[in-house]
Amino acid sequence: MKHLIGGVVAICLGLWGMLTWWGSFGMVMRGLVPFALLGLGLLAIVSGFRRMSEAPATPEAEAPPEGSLDAD
Repeated sequence: MKHLIGGVVAICLGLWGMLTWWGSFGMVMRGLVPFALLGLGLLAIVSGFRRMSEAPATPEAEAPPEGSLDAD
C-alpha cells in the first residue's frame, strides 16, 4: 500500500512539475531525445549483428530429432 501511495504522489508531483516548468521540460526533452534515439539505434544494430552471427548459416544445418513427423 505504501508503494501505491508513493507512486500516486510521484505522478502528481511529476505532472505538476511538467505543467509548471513546461518550457524547461521541453528544452530537456529536445536535448535528450536525439541522444536516446542514437543510443537505442546503435543497441538495435549491435543486437541484430549478434543474432545474425549466432544463427546457423542454413536452415538445413540442424537435423530434426529422431521420431519427429517433419523428417523427410
